[in-house]
Amino acid sequence: MKLNALIATVFFICSITTSVAQDGWIEGEIFLKNGTSKAGFIKLGKVSKDLIALGGDNVVKYKHAKKGKKTKYREPEI
Repeated sequence: MKLNALIATVFFICSITTSVAQDGWIEGEIFLKNGTSKAGFIKLGKVSKDLIALGGDNVVKYKHAKKGKKTKYREPEI
């Protein structure tokens, strides 16, 4: 019984940490296929195409400043 509770607890903690591991905006740089790069703040999409995704591709959100306007870049552009 204690082993089952331990396994359930470890599984729960692992699933929580992976779901909120990258939740906010981080500083980074995006390299686009047209040869340009953009430095600023990025946020990765939470749904990957390996799971059930509506659009089928990953999305990266970018903004130049913390309070700037967001721009979305899809996987084929990056």
